[in-house]
Amino acid sequence: MEATVQPGSLDPSEIETFVRGLDAVGETPRLVGPDGASVALPVEIHAVLLRVANELRAGNGVNVIPVSAVLTTAQAAEMLNVSRPHVVKLLERGDVPHHMAGTHRRIKVVDLLEYRDLRDHERADALAEMHRVADEAGMDRLRRNSMAVFPVVLDANVPYLLLGDRRLEAVYAVTGG
Repeated sequence: MEATVQPGSLDPSEIETFVRGLDAVGETPRLVGPDGASVALPVEIHAVLLRVANELRAGNGVNVIPVSAVLTTAQAAEMLNVSRPHVVKLLERGDVPHHMAGTHRRIKVVDLLEYRDLRDHERADALAEMHRVADEAGMDRLRRNSMAVFPVVLDANVPYLLLGDRRLEAVYAVTGG
């Protein structure tokens, strides 16, 4: 079962009221049914609802998918914000586990989320390393504007960073993929 809320599909004042209700300090959140009966909301569910409401308040759409769900390569590509052929390449390289359903590749949501978290962590580490190298090179303006760092490979055998107008050779391996 999948549930989707598109950006802008709810009245912002309703979202704001909902968030304020979820943020109520000192009260145990309760879920009230149409008949007036209420039940305490478990902390984990409260946290999920608060995150969903905050995403909606920020103007983002929300898609709730069970971690046990299985995705097509197109759905996986959409979740990763990459092309479907790129997802196929990830599967063929073994970066993301998958199984075949006839001739179609299928990916468990939990495996895709694990890959995404690992990828995001590696990217954050790489950016931190680029900042460290820039700091050592006396280019601390990169602290203010990380967009000034461009990993570049002009020759496949000589990776380097282009920091503003300075070239620092072999400080960061840039690979394809």
